[in-house]
Amino acid sequence: MLPSVRLSSVFLLALASCGLLGGQPSLPPAEDIFAAREGQEAEWQLLAESLQLVQNLAPEEAVSELEAQVRRAPDSVRLRALLQDFERRTLPNVERAAWAEGYRLRSQELGDAPSAWLAARASSGKNARALVVQALALDPEYVPAKVLALGLAAKPGDDTPLNQLVRLLAEHPGSAEGWRLLAWMAPLYDRPDLALAAAKTEPWLDLGDIPWAKRQHAFAALAAERPSEALAALQGLEERSDQMLRARCLIDLGRIREAARILGQLVEDDPQDAIAHFNYGLLARDHLQQRALARREFAAALECGARFDSLPMVRQIQARLWLEQMAKKGGVYCPALYDTAP
Repeated sequence: MLPSVRLSSVFLLALASCGLLGGQPSLPPAEDIFAAREGQEAEWQLLAESLQLVQNLAPEEAVSELEAQVRRAPDSVRLRALLQDFERRTLPNVERAAWAEGYRLRSQELGDAPSAWLAARASSGKNARALVVQALALDPEYVPAKVLALGLAAKPGDDTPLNQLVRLLAEHPGSAEGWRLLAWMAPLYDRPDLALAAAKTEPWLDLGDIPWAKRQHAFAALAAERPSEALAALQGLEERSDQMLRARCLIDLGRIREAARILGQLVEDDPQDAIAHFNYGLLARDHLQQRALARREFAAALECGARFDSLPMVRQIQARLWLEQMAKKGGVYCPALYDTAP
């Protein structure tokens, strides 16, 4: 283990030695990304087949099946990482430290960069940083370790790791780990353009229609002020949350009546849904100019939110404030609903 007092400086030196410190790069073109993906087709196909085998199994059974898959394909580091992710799901929090230590000991035994990277993935804080430094010392060009190092180096107010990640992806457009880190990191630095670019690379696994990838694309497109693209990404998704997101797209496109029909139907289908009431009230206030409907829906949102503890505090404050403002302007005040405590 590296001395903790020197870990930060060693960590930064490791990043610099791997060529991650530099100016303002740009992302690679789409054709480079998908060409790089095609070069990894065999591994992604293996991962897809492994996931299909375990998707309906209990967690412990899934771990056993993936262990068998790893024995058959020991050179697939991503398959080992998939096994690690399933292992994590089966562990109580009190067993996580011992589990991570097992990976660290295994990395010492094998002495290679992939094993150190897996140990870092299993660890946290200074231990994870030390293991990333170890992985990069063993192989300065090991891309997954570079990606993890940048994720661990991210901090508010300093976009250097974000720029370094973009540079890394320009050099290694086939790094799924890098693109997924970009999808997480870009919104933290108010870069919806980068988040949208990352969302468009998904899904990396060929498993047919993957709802979470579509939703990620839709959220990123909305943040980038591209509601038509977001609406297209939601095609075929019919969960209540998808319908609310679809309504948001329609509002941004100026298709207010269509959005109102969706939100009105959501409220009718589940009158206890505080979020649906809140969103419908917001639409009525800001776009339909129906103050009575807005008051009714905000009051219903507060009532349902209090009953089921389902309305976030910030939404409670907003609904109460707006009801108060409308009451001062001559609206109907309903204390039985308005004063309901969360």
